[in-house]
Amino acid sequence: MNNYKSRMDIQLLDTYAVMSTLGVALFFSIYFVIIGSVYYFMKDIKLVLWATKIHIITTIFTAVLVIALSLFFKEAMGLSNHAFRMTNQFFYIIFLIFVLSQFLFLSNILYSLFRIVKIK
Repeated sequence: MNNYKSRMDIQLLDTYAVMSTLGVALFFSIYFVIIGSVYYFMKDIKLVLWATKIHIITTIFTAVLVIALSLFFKEAMGLSNHAFRMTNQFFYIIFLIFVLSQFLFLSNILYSLFRIVKIK
């Protein structure tokens, strides 16, 4: 009992969300309409080109990847606990990339707006 070499497991995440593929596809469809509208209304403001390209490519790539993985890995959920954990971790990584891309989008907009105010 007082063995200091004994192993201790700490569980970091104990919750997860369950969403259907249709729900994910609808979320990304609505999100693309909103982001496309923002880009359309900001067409007169000169955004940083490389940040815009990275944002568009990573957003589309992560959306397609999430939808494809949710379609192709349905069988992996029922196979084993290891397959479920690996798929879940992969979804977390994709979500992190998606969120970082959105921070790049917001910083691009703020930088471009403050640059216009600074020039005037």
